[in-house]
Amino acid sequence: MSYPTTIDSFATNVDGVDYVLAADMNAVQTAAVAIETALGVAAWVDWTPTIAQSGAVTVTITTAKYKIINGIVHIEVSLTVTGAGTGNNAIVIGGQPAAIQGTTNSVIGIGVIVDFGTQLYIGAIIIAGATNWQIFRDGGGGSAIGINPNFALAVDDSIRLQASYKVA
Repeated sequence: MSYPTTIDSFATNVDGVDYVLAADMNAVQTAAVAIETALGVAAWVDWTPTIAQSGAVTVTITTAKYKIINGIVHIEVSLTVTGAGTGNNAIVIGGQPAAIQGTTNSVIGIGVIVDFGTQLYIGAIIIAGATNWQIFRDGGGGSAIGINPNFALAVDDSIRLQASYKVA
């Protein structure tokens, strides 16, 4: 596909005024999609993360989207807990949309866990294994949230995640 050298290539001049016709707008959109594809820009795609704390924890997903750009996965997650976890166990995020490349304990983003009515915990999302992440906070003594501080996920708790990682 060849690309126009200027936007004027899409304009029709009538009495000194430039107009862009609907047919030309379709060509502009086609060119934009081709450029995005060539640059590796992807659309946001829905996905379903899993949450566990000793066992599976049921959740309602408000947002769970990802996009892959040039081999980097970007994720955004917002969910509310509708089940329960088991205290003194790490809260584990699984079901990643693409295989993780990186070493254990590499930081890939930021996470927030709201222990509803009690406390809000902010920490770094780290690679905990080949297929899962955990959130650690400063002052957590080297333990993931759920162990330090020790609490069980419960109804109305919430989790928010923003992260980026390389595809394996």
